[in-house]
Amino acid sequence: VIMFQVPCDAEWFSVIDLSQAFFSVPLHEDSQFLFCFKFLDRVYSWCRIPQGFSESPSIFNQILKKDLEALELPFESTLVQYIDDLLIASKTESDCTADTIVLLNHLGRNGH
Repeated sequence: VIMFQVPCDAEWFSVIDLSQAFFSVPLHEDSQFLFCFKFLDRVYSWCRIPQGFSESPSIFNQILKKDLEALELPFESTLVQYIDDLLIASKTESDCTADTIVLLNHLGRNGH
């Protein structure tokens, strides 16, 4: 259960919900034909993993989890991930703020 990952001594929290997160993940060109649709006599295809596709949350979760493996929070806050939602749990306000900034910079560098 996700809540068991939050330390009992954490008193400060940051929550990040990545907006339109699936659109940060390119869809391989060889798979784009699988996501074609027709509208007003024109054919369109997704070039990013689409919202509404049943596997999009799982695909995104795996990619973000891999991207976050390289992240080191300098103040040892706890980072909890659930698909595109991130929680930082810290003992102090200053630790929470500093680690949140580190996380946001890391996400930006990785295209999220």
